[in-house]
Parts: sequence; C-alpha cells; structure tokens
Amino acid sequence: MYGLLLENLAEFIKVTYGEDQWETVRREALVDMPSFSTHQVYPEALLPRLAKTACKAILRDMSLEQLVAKPIGLHSTPTLLDLIATNTTGLRNSAEALHKPVADHQPVLLRAPVPRERRRSVTATVRPWKRVDWDALNLSLLLAD
Repeated sequence: MYGLLLENLAEFIKVTYGEDQWETVRREALVDMPSFSTHQVYPEALLPRLAKTACKAILRDMSLEQLVAKPIGLHSTPTLLDLIATNTTGLRNSAEALHKPVADHQPVLLRAPVPRERRRSVTATVRPWKRVDWDALNLSLLLAD
C-alpha cells in the first residue's frame, strides 16, 4: 500500500481531532513512524490497523462504546466492521448478531435494561363544595373586579 493513503489518514486525524489524538492512535497501533512517504510502499495490514485503532480511540474520546465485535455482513471481509456505538456502559455483552439475515446483514439484537417510569403523585387540594355560601362567593367575586 502506498503511503499516500496512510499520510491522508494521518492528516485527517490531525486536522479533525488534533495532533495529540494522532499520537495516541499511532502509539496504540504500534506504528513507530510519525509520518509516511507518499510514494513508498508499506505493508497492507498497516492501514486497517491504523483505521481500527483510530476508530476505537475516537469512540473512547467521545465516551462511546462499540457494541459489535465481529462483522455482521454476509459477504463482508474480516476487517470490515459495522459501527454500532452507544453512550450507555455495560451493554457490550448484550448485543448479538442473529442468524437469520435481513438483506445483506445479520440483524443485531440488543437487550438493554430500560427503567420503568413511575408516575409522580400530584397533590391536589379539594374543597368541599356542599357547604359553600354561594351568595357570599358571588358577592366577593363581584367586589374583586
């Protein structure tokens, strides 16, 4: 793979997320070169490794968690992973790919605990209207205008 693609990925991460984010991605992907020569040939596995590490680092920076750990496409390559992220922690083990495909993907079943919403009690003041002196009430309303 030519360094042009690798250098463009590096530049995109630097411009979009900052130089420190690129350094984090590079360190986690175990890449020791800070930049790439555009016409030099690099190993084919380098770009997928950098992209996967960048995705994980950016999701972590945004406080998101990837739910699907394996490809769910029927004809996808092992390096292609669908992105299903959440900001709720602890749901990683509750997502599973179902075996019956829909179109060209397996549907993902997610079991998430949803808190039951309780109705709040409302305090209402009720006055007994049977003992009302209607003439006095009407007079006080007329005098209030």
